[in-house]
Amino acid sequence: MKPGGAAAQSRSGTCRSTRWLVRAVLVGLLLVTLGTGAAAAETSGCRPEGGRGAATAESCFIAGTDYRLVRARTSAFGTVDAAIALLRDPAGCTEWQPMCAEELFLPDGAAHRSLRHRRSGEGFTRRVVVSRNSWWRSPNGGAVADMVGADRLAAKFEGTRVLCLRERWAITPLGSGRLQVTAQVVSDPQPPFGLTGVVTTSTVDTLLQTLDSLAARIRSAPVRSRAALAALPMLPAPLPEVGASFASCQNARRR
Repeated sequence: MKPGGAAAQSRSGTCRSTRWLVRAVLVGLLLVTLGTGAAAAETSGCRPEGGRGAATAESCFIAGTDYRLVRARTSAFGTVDAAIALLRDPAGCTEWQPMCAEELFLPDGAAHRSLRHRRSGEGFTRRVVVSRNSWWRSPNGGAVADMVGADRLAAKFEGTRVLCLRERWAITPLGSGRLQVTAQVVSDPQPPFGLTGVVTTSTVDTLLQTLDSLAARIRSAPVRSRAALAALPMLPAPLPEVGASFASCQNARRR
């Protein structure tokens, strides 16, 4: 071997390793960029829709549909367990959630799943929805609730049917006794006169009022609610994007 040959081979191997590392990093960044771009394409064109108290709302256009997803968030003092208990209490629905006229929960297999039957509004604004609800613990120490419309399970009723409901609640601890609560919702309310894709003022206001009321109530939640998080299984995998899931449901209805 020529003098310095071992050192040259070592430098060559190091250069090859460095090049592979750089390529791997670049591929990783590309995948992250593509993933971010895909998510942005699913819900884009977001615009602010106002606020109430500490809660703010926005609506985002859902690609492939004529609809907009409404997203609202707030921060409040309280515990994750208290927020879970409040959102899973059908008896309290009418007390703090606007437009909730009646709610019933039924078991749906595992303890963290249930069927929610909800009636909202009266007369012209009456709506009926049945959804499958799944609650999970999230890796950040919080919880997430995924609510998907079970369109074929609703009994006969008088009023307008809500189809392709997609609703998600995320509860994230911020430290120092504070939480961030984020809600996303989109559905086909079958509005009159063939109107579609309209985010009405009442839709945004209802979600803002709900978050504002939740923030006020979880701070004074009863002691019995403090075991809710421990009873939930860990989220096994990322959930599908809300807007994309709604678009898939809409496309299936057209077939």
